[in-house]
Amino acid sequence: MKTKLLQFLVIFMVCFSMFSNTLRSKSNNLPQLEKLYNDALKYSQEQTYGLPSSNTLSVFENMFLQCLQIHESEQYEMLVSLKEIADQAGFKIVRAEDKWKNTHTVIMEKDGIRRGSGFYVFKDNFRDHRPVIFQTPHARSDEYTGRISINAYMMTTASAFYSSTMRRDVKLADDITDMSAADPAHNARSYFHAASRITAQFHPDLLMIQFHGFKKDTDVPGRQFDIIVSCGRENTADFTKYQTLFSVIKKRFSKQMVGCFGVDTDALGALTNIQGQYVNNWTAGIFFHLEMDHEFRKNLVTSKKLQQKWVKCLNKVIRTYEKF
Repeated sequence: MKTKLLQFLVIFMVCFSMFSNTLRSKSNNLPQLEKLYNDALKYSQEQTYGLPSSNTLSVFENMFLQCLQIHESEQYEMLVSLKEIADQAGFKIVRAEDKWKNTHTVIMEKDGIRRGSGFYVFKDNFRDHRPVIFQTPHARSDEYTGRISINAYMMTTASAFYSSTMRRDVKLADDITDMSAADPAHNARSYFHAASRITAQFHPDLLMIQFHGFKKDTDVPGRQFDIIVSCGRENTADFTKYQTLFSVIKKRFSKQMVGCFGVDTDALGALTNIQGQYVNNWTAGIFFHLEMDHEFRKNLVTSKKLQQKWVKCLNKVIRTYEKF
């Protein structure tokens, strides 16, 4: 009897050890989210850009919608079923983890594809009501905005993070005269805008927060601020929900630092931003456009105290929006 019990215990310990090692191996094998993002930005440094074809864009939109549906149902094992359709569009779907071991789904260019198609991330606990999407359309042109945005995404309750991976001023591969086609904030024929539009259609109550960069100038009226907030509308004074969100940022930073387009300044209103136009015209959501001065962006990267203040502020913005 003792011999059988001993044999059972030995077999149990061996099996348990193998099972634990398997789980540990799976966890350790997940790529790091930040490294994937840094690699995506690094590998998209060519100075030419090709617009996606209508067919490829359609395939991408179909894949992206299904990915959103999977995250709403929390059936993440179904992501493997999108491998073929993602491959057709030149993308791959990767499960990754951040420094806190939280799991994310990443849609990015597949190996060998270098066309600056963007980087798209979802959290497993994607909200089905009033989700918040962080975006950086000019991650390689507005210095530090990519790093600021992905850090904010990981450290807040935002549901998703979308980033461009191409400079906004690169040339088209087939048209050297067009210098704006690679700017996804102003060109609807882009993967970035397609992802934004599909998300807004699927979650018309979303809050879309975009991070941008500018250089303040105390000698120019309206550009003396460290942060300029807008919503892509001419008239913001009567937009109560937007003003409520703006007041959250205003209260957490000094009056001299934060300006509201349409009230404090006529600069950087995002009136031609196509993601803002889509959210404002076709959804019940809010487009929230944050322009940050270069020095402020640099400090957000180097100062832990300012980082903590920024994250607390954004979390307060998110909580306020969720209660609307």
